Amino acid sequence: MSDQSNPISQESAVKTAKPWFKKKRFVIPAIVLVLIIGANVNKGKSDSNTAAPSSSSTQIDNSSNSSEPTAPSETLEPEPAPSEDVETSGQANAVQTAQDYLNSQAFSKSGLIKQLVFEQYSKADATYAANAVGADWNEQAALSAASYLESQAFSKSGLIDQLVFEGFSKSQAAYGAEQALGAGGSGGSETSNGESLAQSNARQAAESYLNSQAFSRQGLIDQLVYEKYSKSDAAYGVDATNTNWKNQAYKAAQEYLNSQSFSRGELIDQLVYEGFSQSQATYGVNKVGL
Repeated sequence: MSDQSNPISQESAVKTAKPWFKKKRFVIPAIVLVLIIGANVNKGKSDSNTAAPSSSSTQIDNSSNSSEPTAPSETLEPEPAPSEDVETSGQANAVQTAQDYLNSQAFSKSGLIKQLVFEQYSKADATYAANAVGADWNEQAALSAASYLESQAFSKSGLIDQLVFEGFSKSQAAYGAEQALGAGGSGGSETSNGESLAQSNARQAAESYLNSQAFSRQGLIDQLVYEKYSKSDAAYGVDATNTNWKNQAYKAAQEYLNSQSFSRGELIDQLVYEGFSQSQATYGVNKVGL
């Protein structure tokens, strides 16, 4: 009874428990399958691109990573710019030449520069050398003055003028002359025979003139005064020569006749004009035979 009373439920139970091989299969359309496969392929490519870097970047990374670490490059200190105080070879040579000159004779600063320029140094190098030798130009003036006095006689004023001509300043020349002749010019230091240096120089200058041409006493004094000896030193120098003025008148008469013609009276007048006395002039003209 019970079995017939529930036929539907049993049938339902039988339908529910179908064997696996009788289950319905669902067919996926081909186009959908293609899209799914394509999507998976693209995803794989994307993943491979993301996971694996490009060969070029890999090579760059590998090359940078595989290279051995290099030692840090040494930082070179910049060479210092040449100092303005460094001597050039031209300046050094000019200094050496200037020192050589000063060791052999006295120079003024401007005279030494001119000498170096004459030696083909540039004006700039010559000036640098004259400044660099550290010379005492006052002392150089004194040495130069002494050197002049060894070769010829000078008055103090004449010696100062000569030193200024050589390029010394007026004060340097005055210092040099004072050192050589004495501060007084006509006084100062004395020579071994009791003469002042100025008197001794005046005498030597007078003797030098008389060895070159004939002079009257007055004419020779005037010449020494022209050379800037004082009147007293000039007179002393002329008288100290102990000259025979009549013989000087004779020599002067001969010198005039060697250069031009004179009558007796004209020649006597010329000798008187030159400072000879009338008697001295007459003696000279008589001796030449006029």
